[in-house]
Amino acid sequence: KQWYQRRVREDIVYLLTSRSLSHISMLQEKYYQNQEVELYTVLETITDHHIKDGLVSLMSVASDFPRYCAYELYNSMDGRGTDEGALTRIVATRADKDLKVIKALYSDMFGD
Repeated sequence: KQWYQRRVREDIVYLLTSRSLSHISMLQEKYYQNQEVELYTVLETITDHHIKDGLVSLMSVASDFPRYCAYELYNSMDGRGTDEGALTRIVATRADKDLKVIKALYSDMFGD
């Protein structure tokens, strides 16, 4: 069983780190259709936290980039102080129409 889990982990890491964002999004959908379980759930069980965090972020970007940006904006302003770098990266690199979508999602998700 450990060998199988290690092999699955290696395959998932390879696929998620060598494909385009649209392909990753499609992989997530197909995996759910075939296995009836979210790929996120599989990552929780077969990866260590360093790899898992990176892959979960990558899958979040692939599946819903504006929602990911809204979540990262919240994290950049949550708690003591502000992560100016993260805030600037998100706001400065998005077009106006993207920022409107992110703003609406942010309001829906966090009520601010």
